[in-house]
Amino acid sequence: MNELNEAKDIYDKIEIPKELNQIVTDSLNNFENKMIKAPMNYKRNHTFLIIRKTMVAAAAVVACFMIALNSSESFAKAAGNVPLLGGIAKVLTIRSYQYTEDNMNISVNVPAIETEESKNASNSSSDTSTESVQQPEEQLVTNINAELDSIVNNYLMDAKSRMQADKEAFIATGGTEEDWAKRDLNINVDYKVKYQKANLLSLVLSTDESWYGSYDMKYYYNIDLKQNKELTLKDILGEDYTEIANTSIAKQMKERTTKDPDMVYWGITDDGNSGITGFTTVTENSRFYLNEDGRPVVCFEKYEIAPGFMGAQEFVIE
Repeated sequence: MNELNEAKDIYDKIEIPKELNQIVTDSLNNFENKMIKAPMNYKRNHTFLIIRKTMVAAAAVVACFMIALNSSESFAKAAGNVPLLGGIAKVLTIRSYQYTEDNMNISVNVPAIETEESKNASNSSSDTSTESVQQPEEQLVTNINAELDSIVNNYLMDAKSRMQADKEAFIATGGTEEDWAKRDLNINVDYKVKYQKANLLSLVLSTDESWYGSYDMKYYYNIDLKQNKELTLKDILGEDYTEIANTSIAKQMKERTTKDPDMVYWGITDDGNSGITGFTTVTENSRFYLNEDGRPVVCFEKYEIAPGFMGAQEFVIE
């Protein structure tokens, strides 16, 4: 906000050139010359008057802004640092491929985060003659990208090993190659950008395989690029985040089991009969993402707080 106020102060002090009036006049004359050829009933329409007034305001605003950008270096720099006016992060698919290997269908989309700073750092690092020192925000993005890449590579290697071990056990217990070939074996790696606005980015990487549901995993990245940090529930909900989140989650659990008696949440709606601890409390390390409204959605993996048939569970914290 300080950067926005700075830009406004600089803008207010800029003397509007005499040419501005001519710019606006020329714009309007050009518009009206085009309207001369329009049907008479359209020109008499009230809409034409509204458009004309709008053109005056728009031309003035655009002209003032462009003059400010070109006549004041300070204003241009300040405007470039204001969220939504300046650049924001992009999430790119750096690798995408599908193939079949030993009766296993593999589909992979690998993401990477790119900011203007990290892009410039990457370009600089490619120049071996120039020593490049990464800034903290560049290092954060670099570390996350390296982690994403490592997760994908390790997961694919482990999934293939599990598949091979499963195949060997299948054959050893009397199965045939033909029967094995009939299995629907899939490995999937994908991601979704859940929220992206100004300096905030929420990204979820997911991995799953068709024959081992317990290995389905999601990895959550909630980043404040301006503050150069990964966000926690405490950052989003404040000092009382545990009470706020726990109360909301327990309430939603009870509402869901009321609607569907087959559902159960260990530690909350099972009356302690299961002997499983289940849900107790959120922590600063609890997994979550930001939804399209910017609200945190706390996430639990399959089997974590409920029986497997209920799958993964998510709770929007109001």
